[in-house]
Amino acid sequence: MALNPFRAVSSRSGLDACSHDTPFQAEAAAALASFRIVHDELRKRVRQGELTPKVARERAAAAAAGLRERLLTRADGYSPVPRAFLDRLVEVSEARQKARERQTLESLQRETNRLLRLGLIEQQIVHRAAEFEARSFRRPLAGGQPAPTLEGLLAFHEAATQAGDDAAREWARRQLERLRPSTSDPDDQRRIDEACDRPDQVNPRTVIRYLEALRDRSADERERFVAEAIAASDASACAAAFALAREAPEGAALRWVRAVLDGLKSFPDAALTALRTW
Repeated sequence: MALNPFRAVSSRSGLDACSHDTPFQAEAAAALASFRIVHDELRKRVRQGELTPKVARERAAAAAAGLRERLLTRADGYSPVPRAFLDRLVEVSEARQKARERQTLESLQRETNRLLRLGLIEQQIVHRAAEFEARSFRRPLAGGQPAPTLEGLLAFHEAATQAGDDAAREWARRQLERLRPSTSDPDDQRRIDEACDRPDQVNPRTVIRYLEALRDRSADERERFVAEAIAASDASACAAAFALAREAPEGAALRWVRAVLDGLKSFPDAALTALRTW
């Protein structure tokens, strides 16, 4: 797997961006044009005998250094991400952090209950591991010890989901995640991702699939996807919606893009955290 899971998608976005001018590109071109004027003037004065080549080179180097310093200063404050998206993301993230710092008694109780529930699931996974293995592992046709198989684990995960058995479902997810590195078939990897995805966590591979599927869809279809992602509080879907909106040339003029910006306050914490680093 590539070190950057978004390499393929980012490459396509980069190639597309090369065909469009940006404000910083125009500024850099103007600065380069002004340097060429200075350079040509120095050459002219050298030919006319007003300057020695050494002095001309020193002045050209000083002009180039000044130009480079100005552009670097401007580049430090430049972001390819539209300010409306970056500012809104920072604003929502900071508001979420402040709200977390002044939690009420009720919110603390909810968090305590969540942690207790996770602890109970972990205990069940430990105590019921033998039961889970017996129900999901398959004995090879040639004989030997039962071993985990993709089909067996997927079937067990589906049964646990339908039965509402959180411990069995989490155990199956972990087994599937261990199996994934040895799975080379893209369809099988997709099936594992679908089973292992958690709404409160961002899966980069799932985000990539969303982006690829939505890139050529209509505005109405994108708007429907955004609404469903926010309503479900699905971290991967919300992250994909934001990344897609950020690429839209029309920006906030599109209704579905405005829906993403307005819905940021409802994004799961995992989506906000991931988007701050992308």
